[in-house]
Amino acid sequence: MNNLTKQFKFGQLQRKYFKTINENSTTGKIDNLMEQFMLLALVGLVANKTANPETENRDMVQNFAGRTKTHQGLIRALLFYRFAKMNAYNEKDPQIMKAIQIFFDEEEQSKLGEEGYEYLNRSAAAGFEIIRGKIGAVYDLATFLISYIDLLVELDSNNIKCE
Repeated sequence: MNNLTKQFKFGQLQRKYFKTINENSTTGKIDNLMEQFMLLALVGLVANKTANPETENRDMVQNFAGRTKTHQGLIRALLFYRFAKMNAYNEKDPQIMKAIQIFFDEEEQSKLGEEGYEYLNRSAAAGFEIIRGKIGAVYDLATFLISYIDLLVELDSNNIKCE
């Protein structure tokens, strides 16, 4: 993977979804693209689903921005935790160190490596598919956020088991 592909991918349909909310909402906006992207990615991560990103993706940035910047360590931890669970890694697995090395990259602004970017982009793509299917089109931020929280609660109760 080259540096041009080591970026967060935010597709045209995803951008249009949030643009519709932002242009019509009377209760607020989410103007930061990275924050919009992370809302999608979180749904994919909680659902433990990935999907192929849109072919008409537009790159955003190579680092966390807005409110995601403050919480980037937690985001990376959750991201790797879900990646490790999906691949059935555990702390005694000899392959875990190799996975860590390709998942993270200290040279990148986001500290994510090839696998990290890929997994987060695929999680966001799946999250968008789930949101479109479960929430559908909305025109107000408050309505979206209420439905979004309900969706996270539903996905959490269906997919994540505490160990």
